Amino acid sequence: MVLKEAYPEFNINSYLLLPDKTKRTNIEGLAGWFEVNEMIEEKFENDELPAQNKVQFKKPRVQFKYENDSDRQKYIDQLIKDNLLTLVDVNNEVESMMDDIKQRTNLFLDILEKGIKQEQYLINKKCKACEFNLGDEIENNGYRECWKELTDVDPHIFDLYYGGTLKNSNKDWYLDELIEERKVSFWDLDVQRFKNSKGELGSRGLRQLLQFQNTKSNNEWISSDLSVTLKELNYPLHFIDFETYMGAIPHHIGMRPYELVAFQWSCHTITAPMLNPNIRNG
Repeated sequence: MVLKEAYPEFNINSYLLLPDKTKRTNIEGLAGWFEVNEMIEEKFENDELPAQNKVQFKKPRVQFKYENDSDRQKYIDQLIKDNLLTLVDVNNEVESMMDDIKQRTNLFLDILEKGIKQEQYLINKKCKACEFNLGDEIENNGYRECWKELTDVDPHIFDLYYGGTLKNSNKDWYLDELIEERKVSFWDLDVQRFKNSKGELGSRGLRQLLQFQNTKSNNEWISSDLSVTLKELNYPLHFIDFETYMGAIPHHIGMRPYELVAFQWSCHTITAPMLNPNIRNG
């Protein structure tokens, strides 16, 4: 949108250059051609947004192994010939988003010029992941600024297991309905809403109902099947754990981008039942 407005006489096309999972490399050790030299801390200083004045994530600085090699062009030619990348035309996808982007851009410009108005934002279920929620810190807490006294309700509807997936009879989000009515207590939840479109409690609905009932009675829930299942186990018990990796750049000839690689496995064994149930196996 910025390019089109800055250069209206130009024909702007949008592409993504992506690793193609249908292609296999012909280069042995290709992943080793690229090295992570350091991790850069991304930090933005802004006095008005204290929640942003901290390291959000670390970004790797990647260097081409043969960047300063005398035969650099030879390796570049091999990469071009290997042709693991595919240029994807996303013009249609970009165009379908353009009207929405323009509306949101105009809204943000209006906010920058005149300040934000109450009608320009609504609290909803997405606020659960608010990046400006500083927890118990009251000063400069963006989440608290929006939610005000609703911030301190406990237990909260956000505590419900997968509560954000529930919908009402109009196929709208159930939590948004409650928030609009300023009913954000866990006890404002209607257990009938845990049922699926067939009016039945699925596995997730049953899990939600168990949480609601046992939270209300302040009880810890333990399945009645647990003791029976434990008694049926035959020792020794073996717990096998695999560690896997899906790299964008394949390691060996014949491998594809993002191909699953198992690089480590472990087996943890419990030889016999613990004599003291209060002692945990380390």
